[in-house]
Amino acid sequence: MAVLSSLMLVPFWHAYMSFLTPLFTAENLLTDSTSLANSLSERIRRLVYCPFFPAAVGAYGGIMLGINLPNAQQAVTSAILNTAVVTTLIAIWMLFKGKRHYHLVDLLPRPTATFILGILLSGYYIYFSLNLRIEALPSISQQVTIWLMYVVLIALIMFSVRKDKLAAQKHQQPIANVELSPLSRLRFKHWLFFAAGFIFSAAAANLLPDIMRLLFTAIAFYGGMAFGVMTLIVTIFGLKNK
Repeated sequence: MAVLSSLMLVPFWHAYMSFLTPLFTAENLLTDSTSLANSLSERIRRLVYCPFFPAAVGAYGGIMLGINLPNAQQAVTSAILNTAVVTTLIAIWMLFKGKRHYHLVDLLPRPTATFILGILLSGYYIYFSLNLRIEALPSISQQVTIWLMYVVLIALIMFSVRKDKLAAQKHQQPIANVELSPLSRLRFKHWLFFAAGFIFSAAAANLLPDIMRLLFTAIAFYGGMAFGVMTLIVTIFGLKNK
């Protein structure tokens, strides 16, 4: 079970839900750049920018939240508070931004800030590892396994970036940039669709009968794991053929 959990967490949850989804949302709602959208095919862009998709992603996150909390009241409270904090921060940024233009790179931390964040996150990790249910933590060998998986993923990312740069230099031209229509962006309404799906599904996951809750848990867990593993395999073969 520990192996299955790792395969679900690293290739899917941490890669897509914890990294790509926030980064893509931030670029669309907080900046004027389209760097990430340019990397998507036309078919995927049409899927991502329809209102159904943000709601579905939010519903998935809500299900994973709801099945890990003991009752619907706690699930709804947690979902509403988390959504309220992020929505407030987005609204404040939009008011602060005004007519100024920002690129995604402008919002990413510089080397010094990255170093400071790394120290803070390491301290956070160590503190809570030692003070919150030590008996429930994975063993050292299991944690090392996950970190090794991260090393492999980071190495693949660096390898991909390097090959793209070498290819661009070889042909003496920049990497292809796709012109997007003005409507090809996530808007604040898309975030509201995400929030609605997140809050509703967090409560629904707790109100379902036990057999239905177990079924949704299995679909969410194994579906995410399968998607993450398959996309990782496709990525590796894609890098090989670059």
